[in-house]
Amino acid sequence: MSSKPNFVWKTPSPKQEQILYWWWPGNPYANCSYIELEGAVRSGKTITASYSFINWASYTFDQEDLALCSKTIGTCLRNIVRPLKRILSEEPNYEVKEYRASAEGHRLEVTDIGLDHTNSFFVYGGKDESSQDLIQGKTLAGALADEVLLYPLSFLNQLLSRTSVENSKVWFTFNPTGPTDPMYSEILDPYVADGRAYYLHLTMDDNPDLSEEARTRIESQWPVGSVWHSRNVLGKRVTAEGAIFPFFNDRPENGFVIDKLPTDFNRWIVSGDYGQDHPTTYGLYAHSPSMGWILVKEYYDRMKTNVEYSKDFGEFIKWDGKDLLLEEVDIDPGGGGLSLITQLRTDYPQLADRGIINHAIKVDVNSELQDLASALYTHKFRYYSGCKRSIIETANYRWNEKSKKSGKEEPLKENDDGPSRDRYAWNRIMRLS
Repeated sequence: MSSKPNFVWKTPSPKQEQILYWWWPGNPYANCSYIELEGAVRSGKTITASYSFINWASYTFDQEDLALCSKTIGTCLRNIVRPLKRILSEEPNYEVKEYRASAEGHRLEVTDIGLDHTNSFFVYGGKDESSQDLIQGKTLAGALADEVLLYPLSFLNQLLSRTSVENSKVWFTFNPTGPTDPMYSEILDPYVADGRAYYLHLTMDDNPDLSEEARTRIESQWPVGSVWHSRNVLGKRVTAEGAIFPFFNDRPENGFVIDKLPTDFNRWIVSGDYGQDHPTTYGLYAHSPSMGWILVKEYYDRMKTNVEYSKDFGEFIKWDGKDLLLEEVDIDPGGGGLSLITQLRTDYPQLADRGIINHAIKVDVNSELQDLASALYTHKFRYYSGCKRSIIETANYRWNEKSKKSGKEEPLKENDDGPSRDRYAWNRIMRLS
């Protein structure tokens, strides 16, 4: 191994080349145990790290186990395994076998034919605290930890403790979050400070395979001035503070709020947020082929029984005096909402029999807010000017300044009923065929 291998790659940028060869003997960073790749989306972090990781492992080890990690097994298969198989298939020196259903779990078996080295790469998802149990007991020679800031600390600590074979290394990739994220202070930054990790910051400029059209489209997804634009486009660690939707206003020329409704509505859904010490709200959302999804009608009331809220619902789902053919009715089951769902199913069997009165889809508040912000900014989702309270709440929706001190990023729980309801609606809309 006196000279660097010639990897198959499409004109690597200078930073991509550093990622590909940082581990090679003689490189100034070859003695580091970790590489940390932080920066913007579509900057080439994951695919370059994946390729570098496989080549390092194949040159260094034979008959060892290594880990390919993402937040979920599904994202790992989609973002790492499939692209790796496609790239390695172009290299005559590699043979790849995929084992989808084995007692040991999903894995790739990669053979470097020239060196006669074969290693197994196991697929893991670090979605919650219980995920660490999947790795417990393993002995690993290395790991690729993609989007590491999305893992719980327990999973990452378990992964690092299991990566214990001599000369092992770990690749970290991540989009930036807020500077107070405990993953920075407890693991990532100390590793760089004491020389254990090689750090590189990447932007979309470092990905030569990204077309200008694709870059423009990606950049337009996140509102300029928002926390997501700073992180995803600029690749900066910034604090979530101030308005959550700083771009939003009710001026008609900006297109977030419309005064005149289109006449081509063809789909309808309802979303609701139940309140005991705050209002219960329903939103009626209509799809227009010409203008996208629009909140066309709002309902706010409080201190009523479920029977009363259910009766009001029956009037709410009428349009021009006629009953609507709804596709979905999503109600947040938390805070007593489950009892309202039960009441609606009892009172509206014609909807319940179709299976459309459901628990609201809730995954992760911050990612849901990002999706909703993108939909608003790109005018895929709008407000009708008649929904005055919803517009006011959206314009004044703010980050909780106090929660930053504990490393958490969350919305302020004040006048957030409409935005929460809209999050649930957009979560559903994204999943509609």
